Amino acid sequence: MRLLFSSLFLAGAFALFNSGTAVAEDWPTWLGPRRDCSSLETLKPWADAPKVLWKLPIGEGHSSPVIHAGKVYLHSRVKDKDEEVLTCFEATSGKQLWATPYKRAAFTSVFGLGPRATPSISDNRIFTFGVTGILSSFNLADGKSTGKSIHSPSSKLRTSTLALPAHPFLSMIKSLSK
Repeated sequence: MRLLFSSLFLAGAFALFNSGTAVAEDWPTWLGPRRDCSSLETLKPWADAPKVLWKLPIGEGHSSPVIHAGKVYLHSRVKDKDEEVLTCFEATSGKQLWATPYKRAAFTSVFGLGPRATPSISDNRIFTFGVTGILSSFNLADGKSTGKSIHSPSSKLRTSTLALPAHPFLSMIKSLSK
């Protein structure tokens, strides 16, 4: 059910991203570029449902996709493994451009096993915060890890229920960017 919901949500997001506007505004973090869920775009009311350009199955997670420079980035759980993955897709076709999985600690929860924090893009990096408390930095162009990550020192901060920009670890991102 979660996989179906995630697939449909992604398909809807891409349809909206490509629904008749000349150039869509980037959405590089939770709640968008101004972190207030607003867009500078003006859309005409839809006469019909937007056309679904593509859809595909994805791993479990509660984070939102982020969009930057014609690419869609998604942080999710690798099915049946104690791993999470950051994946980049071409926004117009859904073609997977790269995927970077990484190991995490075992995790169980009645609220699901995938990441909860939305990735955040800054300059040439994308940052993720995994469900077990791993804050990571990746190169935006190829998805390669920068080799920098921070593990939550407290089990109370392991499971993020906040989006990355609102999380207490946000101040630590600067140290990953250096």
